[in-house]
Amino acid sequence: PSAEDGDDPEQMARLASQAYFKSVTGLIEDLQDKPNSTQVKTSGQVGLWFGRYAKKIDNLPILNVDDDLLEYGAFVADSMRDAEMSLRNVGGQKRVRQLNAPAQYRSVGRYGAYGSYGGYWESPRLESQNRARIATEERVKGARSTRAIMQTVSRATADIRRAMTKKYNAEF
Repeated sequence: PSAEDGDDPEQMARLASQAYFKSVTGLIEDLQDKPNSTQVKTSGQVGLWFGRYAKKIDNLPILNVDDDLLEYGAFVADSMRDAEMSLRNVGGQKRVRQLNAPAQYRSVGRYGAYGSYGGYWESPRLESQNRARIATEERVKGARSTRAIMQTVSRATADIRRAMTKKYNAEF
């Protein structure tokens, strides 16, 4: 919208704000659908998507957009960057925990009156199970953090939608 079209400033703000809101919410929806439409390899890969979408929001046109809506957009982009860091740290946290986990051994053999004989220590299977458990725990922690972040974004989206609809007496 431009002044040449004969639009008044309030109408220009409304139209620009509606377009901005639609763009931000469209990007949120696209990001949420992305793992379903793409073969997900790692938490870090999903984290990169969050970072890319945050940049897309940062680069949206902002001329004549309502200041409260711009704050909302900045909040969404920052939240996506927080989710990015949470997801990209999963691999590092997993590796640190796996390296710091004590080796677990299980004695296998025969026991007599004076102790074991003919026995050996078995560790690879237990260590493998422990590493898998740690990897799963870290993935779950990253996913839980990201879900909490996106729930906050959903609440903020509903709040700003109500506020903008009331302020401009138009649907957002």
